[in-house]
Parts: sequence; C-alpha cells; structure tokens
Amino acid sequence: RILGIGAVQALFEGSMYIFVMQWPPALKAVMRGGDVPFGKVFSCLMASTMLGSSLFGRLAENVSVERLVAGMLAVATGAMGAATACSTS
Repeated sequence: RILGIGAVQALFEGSMYIFVMQWPPALKAVMRGGDVPFGKVFSCLMASTMLGSSLFGRLAENVSVERLVAGMLAVATGAMGAATACSTS
C-alpha cells in the first residue's frame, strides 16, 4: 500500500514539474508577437495554490483525507486530459 501511494505521488509530482517547466514556452508560442504577462500568470497560479490549500484544510475536517485526495487526483487528471484534448498541435 505504501509503495502504491509513493508511485501515485511520484507520478503526480512528475507531471506537475513538467507543467512548471513547460508553461512559459507554451504561452510564448500562443502569444505570437505579444508580450506574455508572466507576473500575472504566476500570481494567478500562486493564488490558486493558496485557495486549494485553504479549501483542502476546511474540507479535510468533514471528509476523509483518502476520499478527498482521490477526488483531487480525479479532478487533476480530468483537467490535464482536457488540456491535452484541446491542444491544437
């Protein structure tokens, strides 16, 4: 069971690190000829992280952590799948 949790965590973190390394070039490719507002985009990412952390803390009081993490991973998988399906390249 611990090995499975470690594998899921490693795969999820790996995908997040890929995202962190790839979002600036992806935005540059989409915004041809225009300046990319990296500061605004990064601040939105950080605000989303803070919001997620706050929501997790409040939801963990009423829902089991296992169920909450499973839901979070399902939402993250759906979001990454939607981004992949909607890509134009």
